[in-house]
Amino acid sequence: MPVIWAVLALFWILIILVPELLSLLVWLVLLFIGWSIFVTSMAFKSWKKESIKFWSYEIFKNKKSK
Repeated sequence: MPVIWAVLALFWILIILVPELLSLLVWLVLLFIGWSIFVTSMAFKSWKKESIKFWSYEIFKNKKSK
């Protein structure tokens, strides 16, 4: 557990000393979110599935009402 705290402390010190790292981190998070949305939408389109299961979560495609 002390190793985790040391890594987190080093991470925050680096962000304080080099603010550009915070900008890079924000862009990486946004890129990951965009990629996740893209992959999920492509999975529903190409696999023609009604739901996708990740670990204990299940994502359902919206069904069109008649």
